[in-house]
Amino acid sequence: MAATQERGAGGAARADGRVLSDAVAKAAAKAADKALVEELLEALQPLDARARAMFGAWMVYIDNKPLGMVGDGGIYIKRSGADGRFDGTARLAPPYPEAKDHWLLDPVLLRERPDDVRDLLAAVAAALPSRSERKRP
Repeated sequence: MAATQERGAGGAARADGRVLSDAVAKAAAKAADKALVEELLEALQPLDARARAMFGAWMVYIDNKPLGMVGDGGIYIKRSGADGRFDGTARLAPPYPEAKDHWLLDPVLLRERPDDVRDLLAAVAAALPSRSERKRP
């Protein structure tokens, strides 16, 4: 029997047809994003990569350069001089409404070809300008 996807008042649909409350759906999405960040950071080893929770998503850094973000189940990478390397591996999409387009990597690519993802993101980091150090008074 095919699962239906409906949205009830104040809830998100599940594949089995049950409706989750918005709070439960938000918590599940947040946990899934955190797991995706951990998987991405593991694939980026031995690069100097880290992630920081920001504004409901995760900012990913390589060599202290903000590379992109993980949120809503996707990996969004900034546009850079390495855009030509994304041919066939990603599509352009905004990470949130009214944002500039970023490269949206499918998490399946991360699981199937982690070495390719690491090489691609290292090239993007190399193409991004250095982040200026903040001067504190």
